[in-house]
Amino acid sequence: MKIVLAYSGGLDTSIILKWLQETYHQRKHHATGQSPFARFTARMQCLRTAPANLSDHFRKTARRRVAKDRTLILNGRLYEAPLSLIGKAVELLYHEPQDGPVEIVCQGTSYGFVNPVDLHVNCRVKRERERTTLSDSGRSGRYQGGGLWSGRGEERPCPAHWWRSPWPP
Repeated sequence: MKIVLAYSGGLDTSIILKWLQETYHQRKHHATGQSPFARFTARMQCLRTAPANLSDHFRKTARRRVAKDRTLILNGRLYEAPLSLIGKAVELLYHEPQDGPVEIVCQGTSYGFVNPVDLHVNCRVKRERERTTLSDSGRSGRYQGGGLWSGRGEERPCPAHWWRSPWPP
């Protein structure tokens, strides 16, 4: 039987190993009526080997939402997500030192691994900016009401055009 001692702490481990094998593992425990070694080996058929992907079971999970430009940020690094995940909430699975691959999962389905964005290439990509247009809805350029001047009944200029009319009158 092979015994591994996790902490040696500068002690002579040959003494402790000899004590474990000859004394501790052979003594009967008061509660179980069996020695620790006999109790462990009684159910050896229940033991199984560790899965090959054991390290995948210890990955950290981070929840993010994929931006409109297919990117997401994890621990200060920018990653590129698949096109079909834009605007969706996803989970990122990674190992703590984060030097390895980062897997992206959406609604229980894996979409593979995300790639880090090359910032030098990404800064040169031309993007169209969203232009928001305000509807006029038949009003003049003057402020027509609201909570700030309600009850006075006087018109105030729109804050965007404050330089066009004398204000206050």
